[in-house]
Amino acid sequence: RPGIMFDGEGITGRFRDLRNDDCRACDLLIVMGTKLTSPFNMLVGRVPRLCPRVLISAEPVGLFPPTLRDQNSGGLFLKGGFTFAAPKAYRDVLIQEE
Repeated sequence: RPGIMFDGEGITGRFRDLRNDDCRACDLLIVMGTKLTSPFNMLVGRVPRLCPRVLISAEPVGLFPPTLRDQNSGGLFLKGGFTFAAPKAYRDVLIQEE
């Protein structure tokens, strides 16, 4: 079995133990094919301020400020969420794949 987690699976203790240290040490965050459910949605805002963040997804998710679609689907407010179209967007990239 690959070392990945599927939606609905429990989080391992190792994930909880290492997430803060891993986020602080991150120099590129790649988010792929996700709805950004908890607790992964919190990782987006935990990486260093200058860390580039890439989202590869069929549609933009985890936006700051959250879109109406995010709010209606139960998406959480993401402090530090993706800002693809903002004038000061300097680190976020969306690769939109179907």
